[in-house]
Amino acid sequence: MSINERGDKPVGGLTPKQEAFVLVYLETGNASEAYRQSYECSGMKEASINREAKALTDNPKIAARLQILQARAAAKAVLTRQWIIEQLMDNATKAKAAADFTASNKALELLGKTDEVGAPMFTDKSHVTSDNRNHNVEERLSTSSEWVEGLLGSGEKAAHPGSRPN
Repeated sequence: MSINERGDKPVGGLTPKQEAFVLVYLETGNASEAYRQSYECSGMKEASINREAKALTDNPKIAARLQILQARAAAKAVLTRQWIIEQLMDNATKAKAAADFTASNKALELLGKTDEVGAPMFTDKSHVTSDNRNHNVEERLSTSSEWVEGLLGSGEKAAHPGSRPN
């Protein structure tokens, strides 16, 4: 339960139960479940729980608190994403300087998969096979494995360019 800087009351003039409702609602995304976990509702009908939960989400103080906490969570997610991207860029630079091209390329591949580079440069693809009994098997293929397969071929021996078949 969040409390203000003095440590004595929930933030925004909410009661302790209202603050608990807000926190559970943010965690579950379900107002009725948040109501069940925050208030005594034994013997209440489901329709009553739903109605009370809706009334709480419509309460201006609760709606404002939800908006503040959702904005904080969104900002934290962006900062975390930004931090990861910065770390990947740093790792790629350090790995390249140390001539560790495997690590450098991996960091660059991960950076290439982010939305920050515009349209992601690398995507994971799937190969689906069927055994004719309506059982499909999906096998994830990484971009690098496709590249290696293209480089090495499918395993069949190719004829030398100047040779003729027997």
